[in-house]
Amino acid sequence: GHHLVLVATPAATGDNRIDLFFTDEQNRPVEGQGAELSLSLPEQGIEPLRPAPEPIEPGHYRARSLLPLAGDWQVQVDLLIDDFTKLAFQTRIAIER
Repeated sequence: GHHLVLVATPAATGDNRIDLFFTDEQNRPVEGQGAELSLSLPEQGIEPLRPAPEPIEPGHYRARSLLPLAGDWQVQVDLLIDDFTKLAFQTRIAIER
């Protein structure tokens, strides 16, 4: 019932801004105690990068990360709701040259 919208800007090799938007089933922002982000490109031997997302507003977190290679990056995002609840999301983002 929860959703994540992930926006990588510019979605190209180099420095990227990654915005995370968490919503519930009624499309309302989901507040949490913090978010965790992991980006990897195993086909190229890139182990997980773990930039620290900062809260911007309820349901919105932002991180910056240097993505050195083009490809389909694996993304793991966790939203920590409280000490006992974590929402986990997995996706891929295409990074161009």
